[in-house]
Amino acid sequence: MAKAIRDGNMEMANRMKDILDPLFKVVTVNTIESYEGFEVPCKFRNPVGIKTMMKGLGLPAGPSRPPLGKMTPKGMEVVRSALKRLMEG
Repeated sequence: MAKAIRDGNMEMANRMKDILDPLFKVVTVNTIESYEGFEVPCKFRNPVGIKTMMKGLGLPAGPSRPPLGKMTPKGMEVVRSALKRLMEG
């Protein structure tokens, strides 16, 4: 995508951006989690979403350092959905 932009091929760059857009959206994953009867907004910042994606693909990623913690099941579904959209696109 960067090469297409440098070469002035904005049509190709925009097409690649559209294809990669689901991956850009996992840099930060937002969910609403239920805890003890309360709805709580959760934000998983980079690199949690990327590491979750890598682990799901069988790539070595290692744990995120504190205080980032682990992705919740709802967050994992957001990442899986993004990967599915990428593969379908």
